[in-house]
Amino acid sequence: MIERLPNLGHHDDPANIPAPTTVLDFPTLEAFERELREHEYDIVGIISIIVNVRRVREMCRIVREISPGSTIVVSGHVTAIPSIEKSVDADFIVRGEGISWMRRFLGLDAKVPIAHPPIVSGFGHRVMGLKLPVRIGSTAATIVPSVGCPMGCNFCTTSAFFGGKGKILNFYSTR
Repeated sequence: MIERLPNLGHHDDPANIPAPTTVLDFPTLEAFERELREHEYDIVGIISIIVNVRRVREMCRIVREISPGSTIVVSGHVTAIPSIEKSVDADFIVRGEGISWMRRFLGLDAKVPIAHPPIVSGFGHRVMGLKLPVRIGSTAATIVPSVGCPMGCNFCTTSAFFGGKGKILNFYSTR
């Protein structure tokens, strides 16, 4: 299972890791607990931004209580917090691009190019846990061409998360 707190990248994970995957897009804690009670998971991935560190801590506690045999993997910008290992009860803290890490962890080829699936919005679609407004007959697709930051300022967590100044991972390259 992969659970994401506000992020769009969770749609990339099932498309790039050939293993059964359940994605919960910013669920309530009750929905998260229900999922853990109703299904058995080998790995629970919690991917989050920094402001949700308390929620990540609580989710790790819930996994340990309900599914003690699950391996907990925490990734996302929350891992830029210094000493995050002391703040959350996770088995692994993954910094940087997580698809290749998860492929290596599962014994798969980490060098396979990352595929960016379409993230289609429309009726009933949710982004960051919120329902999008319904517009009859309208849909849109989100394309994330890269992650990281080309600015090189080392100011925000995006730069630090991907290795510092000017580090970027292109999903679509024209070169």
